[in-house]
Amino acid sequence: LFGTASDDGTAVLWETSSAEAVRRLEGHTAAVTDITFHPTLDEVATASADGTIKLWSTTSGANVLTLPAGGHVARIGYAHDGRFLAVIFTDGDSTVFALSRDELLDRARELVVGELSAADCARYLPTLPCPTV
Repeated sequence: LFGTASDDGTAVLWETSSAEAVRRLEGHTAAVTDITFHPTLDEVATASADGTIKLWSTTSGANVLTLPAGGHVARIGYAHDGRFLAVIFTDGDSTVFALSRDELLDRARELVVGELSAADCARYLPTLPCPTV
């Protein structure tokens, strides 16, 4: 597979051998600025001018996780083992996200003071059960 990013807020996954579109990833509210494939999982990450990074299943096209990046994301890239995602913003700042689901939930539990609302869970953890703190 290979992927393309679009100004209409979508990304498309294409079959390499046939150059046919196989998945359309919809959910960003602004231009998709970058797309990168996980090195070991059937997963792709998209970055957007809407200030979010979305992780998607390449097999189903489902949005599995949304990360609030906090700014207009220009580029993203996975570490060689897929445990981290580097982010570069249009203003030149950068950050790194730990992508282990357990590491992310542990970090969220450290930062969250109270329960996540159903809306928060639906937005940021669309395919995972809503965690409790």
